[in-house]
Amino acid sequence: MIRIISGKFQGRRLKVPEGRNVRPTTNRVREALFGMLEHRIVWSEMAGLDLYAGSGALGLEALSRGTQSAVLVESSKRIAGILRHNVGVCGSQPETCRIIVDRAERWLPKYESPGIPSVVFLDPPYQDGAYVDILQMLATHPALLPGSWVVVESPNDLQCDPPSAFETVQSRIYGTIKIQLLHKPFPDGCK
Repeated sequence: MIRIISGKFQGRRLKVPEGRNVRPTTNRVREALFGMLEHRIVWSEMAGLDLYAGSGALGLEALSRGTQSAVLVESSKRIAGILRHNVGVCGSQPETCRIIVDRAERWLPKYESPGIPSVVFLDPPYQDGAYVDILQMLATHPALLPGSWVVVESPNDLQCDPPSAFETVQSRIYGTIKIQLLHKPFPDGCK
């Protein structure tokens, strides 16, 4: 089991799906990842989007820290059942936390802007190879407003240069995992 690290759901224990292709972000890496974001964003002015939700730990952590809403996308119906359990453990309401059972690549074009910048978590199965395609979709998606952030978790040896629509703000390696923090900047002179 893993736990929510901080915020209104702090300490809640989440179930983790079983399987060879499942590798939930460890508490240590999640703590470091959210530490990278902590002084860069105002949680209450953001919406969360977890494109490969699994247990929902990343999206629920963001919601716990104060995002206005979270959308958790998971392609497996079996894993989505565990995700629903974890959302229930946190006591999230349907109006603030939506679960979408679909492939991220198929669902993302339907994503409608919440009207505020988003913090997007991108942690697909390592063998999936979805990084480049999803990042390109996010770079051109009208719902991903300036001021949005994308957190990419990948194998540390993956070469994945983000599209020019994003600035790489920080990149860190934790064992076999690389975390990249990307920002979609405001147009010049705007904020």
